[in-house]
Amino acid sequence: MENRPIKKVFIPLLSATVFIFGFSHAGSFALNKFTEADLFQPSTMVASINVGGQSQQEAKEALALAAAEWKASAIMTAELSGVETDIDLALFSIDINQSMQNASGGGTTPLAVTVDMETLMDQLKTAYPDMSVEEMDTASLEQDLIGQASMLPSSSVISLSDYFEKGSVEEVTAEALSEKITVTPEIKRFVEAFPQITVKQGTEFSFLRHLEENGFTGNEKGEELSVITSLLYKLVLQSNFSIIERNTSPDLPAEIELGYEAKIDSASSQDFVFANPNNNDYLIALELLDNQLYAKLIGFPSATDYKVSLKDKEEFPQKKIVQYNPFLEKNVVQVPEEGRKGVLIKVFRQSIGENGEVMEEKLIAEDFYPPVHRIEIHSLEEAPEDVDEKDIVDTPLTDSNEESDSTETSGPPPNSGSSDDSTNENNSSEDDNAGGSSADGKASEGSASSQNDTGTAETNGKDEKADEEKKK
Repeated sequence: MENRPIKKVFIPLLSATVFIFGFSHAGSFALNKFTEADLFQPSTMVASINVGGQSQQEAKEALALAAAEWKASAIMTAELSGVETDIDLALFSIDINQSMQNASGGGTTPLAVTVDMETLMDQLKTAYPDMSVEEMDTASLEQDLIGQASMLPSSSVISLSDYFEKGSVEEVTAEALSEKITVTPEIKRFVEAFPQITVKQGTEFSFLRHLEENGFTGNEKGEELSVITSLLYKLVLQSNFSIIERNTSPDLPAEIELGYEAKIDSASSQDFVFANPNNNDYLIALELLDNQLYAKLIGFPSATDYKVSLKDKEEFPQKKIVQYNPFLEKNVVQVPEEGRKGVLIKVFRQSIGENGEVMEEKLIAEDFYPPVHRIEIHSLEEAPEDVDEKDIVDTPLTDSNEESDSTETSGPPPNSGSSDDSTNENNSSEDDNAGGSSADGKASEGSASSQNDTGTAETNGKDEKADEEKKK
């Protein structure tokens, strides 16, 4: 009976204590559970942003900051026929809330993005006025733009040519016609074997490699085909193709235009190589038109027109190499080499604007062909009247069938030896070659006579007669 008041006080007190303790723990457990549900799962990515373990508010702030930085610093570029233009990133709208909802399941999720296509297409038409929007798959373009932006890349390039149906807008972008040529069997066989040549996007094209890979065997050097490579050079100069390797001859071939020579020689590995920098293939078509060769470049129309300009042409006069042959009759002059002037030409590629104005001009090459000297062979009894200080007068020539005695050979007229003007490296080599020509065009044994011997043509003739008298 005495414990009954204690029980009445203890039991309620114990119950209250248990209730308070249990409620506090249960509330803490429930709060933790609720808070954990509000956090993103570990390793959750939205675009390139890791929001794992963050609350909704933290993730929202992180995504908003990343989107703002992307619009401020990233670069998205549209490209068409080698011409690039920036895409305004302000045209993209990023829905942060939708992006967070999409990311609730964990893993990597792209941002929810939309783009103002109407404004974008207006900007693209301004940048590429010749672009046919009606032929373009704008729906696929929109999806790819959204796909790029949804991952917030620091830089990206969209090739607009990918959104045209292949062949739907291809056209002849450049044409070239050769000079009148001699159509050799080698040239004819090449055109018949390769009426069309594909130049793949983003690749280099080597002419010699093309021959080798396709089993085209010709003469040892293949120089006959230089007519074709020169035409190809003239053709690709009218595009944005890059010239990687190109060679020229010491003398301009008669059937190739000045400024457009592209020599090939397999024996010395002289190749013609160019590159297609575009994101689409191009086709080169070749055709023989009687005694001329025609080529055209077919592919996606270029956003810029290109034109070739040949400028600053300079001509260099030829010299005269005068030689003497004691066995040549009087008043007889032999000319084994007519000679020709030297020439320098500069080749420019011009970018033409919408109104036909030159937007940019780039120097591609400077072609120089040194002069070839005229060679005259005269009798020792008569010197040419027009020999002056600028002429190169060589030593006398002897008959190739008789032994020459340098002690008995008289020297050339007074202005013997090379003139002061003949210091050019190319000229000197030609002087050496020409100086050894005999009356019949072969090397003369007496052409190496000392250049220190001097005397007029009249004196030389008298000396020869005096020698003959002594022998008699």
